[in-house]
Amino acid sequence: MDGAVGWSMPGLFLVERFRLSPVLVFVAIAFLVALADGCSPAVRDLEGCFCAPAVAAAFLVVRPGVSAAKDPLWQLPSCNIEILEEDAWRSRFLDEFHGQRPAILRGWSSEAGEALARRTERQRLLADFGQIEVRVGHGFFFHVRGQAEESMALADFIESMPNDNYMFDFGEFMEQSGLSANWTLPPLLGQLGNYDNSSVPLRLALGGAGQGMPFHSHEDSYHLQLHGRKRWGIYAPGKMTRTGVLHSEDYATWLRFRRTGKGFVPPQWECVSEPGDLLYVPEGFQHATASLGYSLAVVQHARRALQSSAVFHWRAAVQAQREGQRKEAIKLAKKATKLDPSNSDMWLTLGQLHQSDTVSMVKFCERGLKANPLCAKTRLHLLMAYNTLGLTSKTQALMEDTKALGQGMVETVDFLVPRPSFHALARFPVPPKSS
Repeated sequence: MDGAVGWSMPGLFLVERFRLSPVLVFVAIAFLVALADGCSPAVRDLEGCFCAPAVAAAFLVVRPGVSAAKDPLWQLPSCNIEILEEDAWRSRFLDEFHGQRPAILRGWSSEAGEALARRTERQRLLADFGQIEVRVGHGFFFHVRGQAEESMALADFIESMPNDNYMFDFGEFMEQSGLSANWTLPPLLGQLGNYDNSSVPLRLALGGAGQGMPFHSHEDSYHLQLHGRKRWGIYAPGKMTRTGVLHSEDYATWLRFRRTGKGFVPPQWECVSEPGDLLYVPEGFQHATASLGYSLAVVQHARRALQSSAVFHWRAAVQAQREGQRKEAIKLAKKATKLDPSNSDMWLTLGQLHQSDTVSMVKFCERGLKANPLCAKTRLHLLMAYNTLGLTSKTQALMEDTKALGQGMVETVDFLVPRPSFHALARFPVPPKSS
């Protein structure tokens, strides 16, 4: 039986019969289900546990029915990402932008790009490829699992817009449709030796108003906006706001409800990409997107991380642990957190590497929670560690703090029950590889 089935009735029974804290009951049940799925406090590898509260939190906030004029999503920022024409891009990109800061290439065109734009016009896309099955889901599913929730015909997805789903193709649709054939790289990127169409496919990103990806980071990438517009927020490594990011919330929700609070720091770079814009995002830069109406773009990642980056050391730490080289893994993970101290996932990885030393695990997870107080999976690991150490007061304090941050969390359990597979959410890949 699916692990999520039957949560609601036992949970409500415990709450009402014994007057227990609903949040405590929910987290306990989530933890037990994770254990049943083989996700234990002693994480055997660094894939970690995808915490059920984090899934639930994705659905806590109902988008308010406010006018566009009052909706923070539509209060568009002045673009502070430097926009370059092709000549300036060719003369300045490698020295001033690559690996250092985002940039927009505007006015560039290629035969391949123009052909792709024509073939992906909405009506032609429906006519030529509407029957192809595509994978869609909430943006955070792509981030935390690198995959979508469900499959449907492309035509059904497009014609159902606006909806809560987002399409982020991992190359399958582009290959099956032939849309990625004869693709040519943007200027200078081919010279880096880190982009090629054979090992890292061109991907399609398609969604309606408000849909996109939550904050995440990965290798170098570029994003070519073909149709519609998309809002961006970008933080450099070490500069993420300490007010926190709930990775299960999309960017539109973050703009509406998280862009506030004591100590809030807005994204260093904000912009709206227009049709034809090519936006470069350096490796390790946390970024999030939200479509402003119907939006279609293609994305491509670099095939490997730069050896000087936090992402490189993070991935290397995970690989070293899988190969049984724990000391080397710890060394690499510490280097990653030094290069990007505001990345809570990197602190959690370092904490997981100390699973045999609960005191050290607590220290690193507390650093991670300080970096991002909304990181649900770090909170769960801390709760388990505090409990192991018998720190009752700390356990209760963290539980109450979590309750205050997650009002309505228990009510989302009913939403999770009918989902087709809780098992698909039980593990959280580290590091995430989607964009």
